[in-house]
Amino acid sequence: MYTYAGVNDGKEINDTTDLASSYVRNSRMTATIDSPFDYDYYKVVISKNDILEYTFDQPTGCDYKVLVYDGKNYYTINNGTYRLNTGTYYFIVMASSMNYSDDKYYGIKFQKYKLADDENAKYMWYTPDKAAIFQFDGSRTNFYVNGNPIDFTYERTVKSNGNIYFNLYKTKDQNVVLFQSEAMQVMQEVPTFINVSAPFSGWNSYKNALVVGLFNTNWRVNSFSSNYDGLTSNCATVIIDSDTGKVVDVMTPNPLYDNGVVLHWTRVSGVQANYNYDPVD
Repeated sequence: MYTYAGVNDGKEINDTTDLASSYVRNSRMTATIDSPFDYDYYKVVISKNDILEYTFDQPTGCDYKVLVYDGKNYYTINNGTYRLNTGTYYFIVMASSMNYSDDKYYGIKFQKYKLADDENAKYMWYTPDKAAIFQFDGSRTNFYVNGNPIDFTYERTVKSNGNIYFNLYKTKDQNVVLFQSEAMQVMQEVPTFINVSAPFSGWNSYKNALVVGLFNTNWRVNSFSSNYDGLTSNCATVIIDSDTGKVVDVMTPNPLYDNGVVLHWTRVSGVQANYNYDPVD
């Protein structure tokens, strides 16, 4: 039996599971190893549809290893991308030999994001930090955002100077604008993400909301208000909550927003796709 006291106790803040440093999104955390008995713990909670990107780098001349503890067993792990079972995991950094250093820092980084459990959904748009990811398959029949299947239906009633009824129905021929050529034909946009709020009550704010254009859809507004007209359209630009996959509003065409009522929104910069959405004919 032996006991261990850290050489530098000021740095010994995460040496047990109870004191483990919590996951910090997309942030490289640094620390040192001051003894062959010094273990540093990092806690990561994995939820449904979570994908984990993990990287570890050690300083020159040091010999470290990382184990993963799932509450029952220990595993070795290499840098890479993983789909782990839901649960709490502890990543443990330790010395593999007497080659360690109290003044040379190692780095450990976790990037967690969500993907659908659909191996065919290989195509995607995503924000730079992957906080929001829009996926679809090659047949363009299944669509997801942050792992959630997208429900392309919507209804809302506004009681203002007479009732206004909003209804978006999915049709068998409906599809999503994915290419610039399609966007130009139906005057829509390719997928993007926005942070959006409204200056009126009854509307939530959304961060990294998905915006997509629909064509061959059925969008109807029945208005009994003298201030707003009704309409029927086979195209619509919709706002989707990235955390649920639900349509939360229709941006255009919408008589509310065409006649003075406004939404406040900003685009998320640097949105990327992993396929050619602007092909050369």
